[in-house]
Amino acid sequence: MSSLLDTITDTKLRSAVASYTSSHPEAQQLIDDLIKYFISNPQNASQANGSESKKRKLDSEESQEPSSESSCTIQDISFLTPRKKLSLGISDSSIILKTKDGKVEGIYPLKSVRHLLCVPTPDKQKPQYTFILFSQSGNTNSGATTDMDAIVFTVADDSTIQMSGTINQLEISKLTGTNREIITQILEEGTNRKVTIPDFDLFESKAKAGLAKSVVKRAHINCYLKSKEGHLYLLPSGLFFGFKKPLLFLPIHKIDSMNVLGITSRTFDLSITMKPSSSDDNPQDEEKGVNYEFSMIDYDEFDPIMGYIDHQKIASKAWEESLGKPVTDSQEGDKPGDHDEADNDEEDDEDFCPEDDQEDVAEEFDSEHDSENSDNHESDEGEGEDEDEDMAEVSEDVESVSLNESEDDEEGNPETYELDDDDF
Repeated sequence: MSSLLDTITDTKLRSAVASYTSSHPEAQQLIDDLIKYFISNPQNASQANGSESKKRKLDSEESQEPSSESSCTIQDISFLTPRKKLSLGISDSSIILKTKDGKVEGIYPLKSVRHLLCVPTPDKQKPQYTFILFSQSGNTNSGATTDMDAIVFTVADDSTIQMSGTINQLEISKLTGTNREIITQILEEGTNRKVTIPDFDLFESKAKAGLAKSVVKRAHINCYLKSKEGHLYLLPSGLFFGFKKPLLFLPIHKIDSMNVLGITSRTFDLSITMKPSSSDDNPQDEEKGVNYEFSMIDYDEFDPIMGYIDHQKIASKAWEESLGKPVTDSQEGDKPGDHDEADNDEEDDEDFCPEDDQEDVAEEFDSEHDSENSDNHESDEGEGEDEDEDMAEVSEDVESVSLNESEDDEEGNPETYELDDDDF
């Protein structure tokens, strides 16, 4: 066994490599070269194993100095991830987060930033916006971007935010507009990437607003991902689900299909299947794309979502979950709940005869109507007298029973019940 194999800490992997080289001795030199390469390039080995740190925090003051200098700074921003107030700075190569006393909280290389989003913060009575920045190390083989390297912060348009410095020779103090517009311009200049914002011509929520009515249009729907409640934003560049961890972003170009499932009179589900991964490290993902199912969506969102799917040209097929087959052409485009109630009132009733019904009405309400049973009137009176005698006998029996019960009460043996908690 090669001595280099001892550097492999995974015992199963080491045994597998040893077994392979014993049966293929010609591959021994190649495997040794690979081990030497990863030993001399630990950063590449870390990336290959998917274990790169989600934040490039610095362990010493010496390593912090070169990359912690920012050309522009936005002071005292409320961050959701990490959850604290920090300043955001942008240098020529990195995004730097610092505490109020100047301690570096995290550094993110600009070249690692993959997606920039700005969405209206849900259920706010005043205009407030949430910015989300996803970096490359948060990219998964499923095609979705998780919150491994997500930076999330909120900005209110009516608040005062201190900004200073320059970005690409552009003086921050000379920028005009709302806080959202200025920060959007700073991020786009610094990262050289476009910030995705909602397009209300593409999607606008039609569900009824909650108690806190937002002053801005809503680009999101309320739903669940498994057991986690959250907000799903349908944006031009993809679908974002937040704001509880893990955050999720599904880029449009990586979505294979969007299907409507579980339609009821009030809600429906939305199933999203990602395109098969092209990752060499996960060949099993190439056979079938990862699926995400969002449930309990208000039926008022059906038409806006179908419009979004159609506009984005995403493959889609509505399914009848109960039948397990596609919806027929006549049902395409129907909103949830359109066929929930059976239309039995319009069915023909072959047993219904209006003439017979009118005759019954005449018998009931016409005092002069001739009845075939009128000749039996006297016999009915005789039967009535017999019934009166029977009722008298029953009355005497009831009185006797009542007297017996009273005697039992006087003897101190009442028939009562006490209800314990177990009885409920």
